[in-house]
Amino acid sequence: MNLSRSAFIRRWYFLSLGLAGAVLILLRFTTLRTTTADSTVLQSLSGITDNLIAAVLTSIIVGAAYIYLFPQDAAPAYETVSSRDIARVIADLCDNAREWSVRSRGANYFTSVTLPALVASALERGASIRMRVQCLDPDQPQLLAAYAESMSDIRSRVGTWSAARARLEVCASMLRAALHTKDAPRVTVEFGLSPSIWVMSLDLTDQVALVTGQNKGEDALLFRRESQFFKPYLDDFDISWKACRVVRPRLSKAIPTDPRKLAEQHFVILEEFYDSLEICRPSREELREIVRTLNREHDYA
Repeated sequence: MNLSRSAFIRRWYFLSLGLAGAVLILLRFTTLRTTTADSTVLQSLSGITDNLIAAVLTSIIVGAAYIYLFPQDAAPAYETVSSRDIARVIADLCDNAREWSVRSRGANYFTSVTLPALVASALERGASIRMRVQCLDPDQPQLLAAYAESMSDIRSRVGTWSAARARLEVCASMLRAALHTKDAPRVTVEFGLSPSIWVMSLDLTDQVALVTGQNKGEDALLFRRESQFFKPYLDDFDISWKACRVVRPRLSKAIPTDPRKLAEQHFVILEEFYDSLEICRPSREELREIVRTLNREHDYA
């Protein structure tokens, strides 16, 4: 039994001792308070009760001293999160988040699931949230080709992977983020377009770092702030962010999410949007595909 580590054990340890002490004291000063010299049974019971009360008080004192004087065990290096629990863990982290940094090559899952939850939480609480999204630079064909190659053995709901599809995924993520934050002025989202590639994704809050793989069904690793690895993950993200080209997607006007409803004015809005991000402007056909991608189910959960 480790009192210094487990709040659950501490709570029940002191609660049980407190209840036992209360019962013994009540018994001692009610039923056993009228002991007489010739009542040897009551005298014996009174003595036993006194000893038990002393033992309870001693246990409480020793337990409290153990908690405050005995060195606590080091926090576990990491926790394993089952693949079926990853979505729930991320949703729970969104409830009180004020900062969120994510490293994801296409940022599809983040902008489809996590970002809307963060925006809803911010609006409900009247809080401000800053989000940093590190993803692949859509103007780097070699990175996109490497990404597509690494995803080529993953069964996709929407066909095979290619550099063109990877580029459209990143472009769609930026547009999706702008649409979700359009009516949330206290929510800021920045995209860091990275010149390098990686495999493991990272979700980083002020309390935990969650590392996930690229394949559906893989477990994740969770590092809490007390872990010796939390700060290295934070430092790693911060320094890699400095190498990124940072843009802030903003959209002041709504656009239809059905590509069949796109009119000329919508294409103009989209072209101006991508021009403001200083990335190579997608063609009209690519813009249709980007809009079609907005509500498409992701492949990552």
